[in-house]
Amino acid sequence: AASLNLPPKVLAVGLDFTLEAVTDTAEDWLSGMYGVMTKITDVFADHGLRKPLFVAPYESGSQTVSDHPVLRAQWDLSWNKGGHDFFYSAPSYMFALDSFGRATPDARQQMAEMDACAIEACNSDIDWACPVFLLAEREENPCIIRCRAQAMGPLVVDASDPLNAGSSCGFAFEGCSNHATILKVEVAPDDSKDLLITCDVAPDGDGLKLLYAFGHAPSSDGMPANRGGIRDDWSYSSKTGASLYRWALPAALPVH
Repeated sequence: AASLNLPPKVLAVGLDFTLEAVTDTAEDWLSGMYGVMTKITDVFADHGLRKPLFVAPYESGSQTVSDHPVLRAQWDLSWNKGGHDFFYSAPSYMFALDSFGRATPDARQQMAEMDACAIEACNSDIDWACPVFLLAEREENPCIIRCRAQAMGPLVVDASDPLNAGSSCGFAFEGCSNHATILKVEVAPDDSKDLLITCDVAPDGDGLKLLYAFGHAPSSDGMPANRGGIRDDWSYSSKTGASLYRWALPAALPVH
């Protein structure tokens, strides 16, 4: 920049430290991420750079690791950014893994494309956000749970199920004492950013939670154990030949 007599610019700062932090508590990890972003912001200010834009993948785990407090702690960052310009470019459950649990060459290309799309949008003053589930509450019919989301566009229940999430679209209950089974997941007719999750019986239990893309059984098909089937209506044609989507971020929501 100096040789061109131009002010330096940094498009974004990538953050990727989640699975490596499996010994941390959720609180320690979240505090650490806020601390890292604060330090980097201070360094940028000291060098006359604009406030940094932070981008990260939402780490969904591996073929065998599908749940951990640190994995769940990422959800807090999806809606409480602590005053930082931070966003998740994509949930990692959409990317294929090799036998060592690392992204395949095609997956690395796709991850870079999702990052690039998100960074380009944000640097062009266009919003970017993967759907984030914020609230799970019972309808008048207690067999139906309404899951409310924050999203850029209408939610889509992908009928083709490219990630093999199954009929539950990646949803499950935690702390359910009566073995309620999810029968149907659909977009609410009165709000395109709400889902209606219909069960065979009203789910019940102390500390009942609705999980999305958490706690799935180990996988053997080259994809992470966790799966999801909910996205918005954005898409991008990858150089790998695949269609990329903004899949919803994993969440663990108390059922009210």
